[in-house]
Amino acid sequence: MAALWLVSGLLGLFSDPAQYAAILAPLTQDPTLAFALAAGMSLIDLAIAAALIAGWRLKDMANVQLVMVIGYTLVLTLLAPGLWGDLFGGLLKNLPLIALLLVHRILEDER
Repeated sequence: MAALWLVSGLLGLFSDPAQYAAILAPLTQDPTLAFALAAGMSLIDLAIAAALIAGWRLKDMANVQLVMVIGYTLVLTLLAPGLWGDLFGGLLKNLPLIALLLVHRILEDER
């Protein structure tokens, strides 16, 4: 899970701004604001990765991850519903990820 958040954060920080500017266009036409939003979310992803690597409050981090994945899924569904039909499973892969996070949270409860 840490690798997923780490790579997600790094890709968000170092990807071409034009890629996410198109998705964020319904929210803002300002490229600086689009970059700030993408960078901010990427930094949150990196913070989640760091917390997981450190083993910090894993039960709480499972909840944070669930909120983030569900939030990303809902927002992207509204902004770019075509991602559900993406060849590489843009949003579809979030469904098994949510299931995995729920299992992880249950296992943390049992510890």
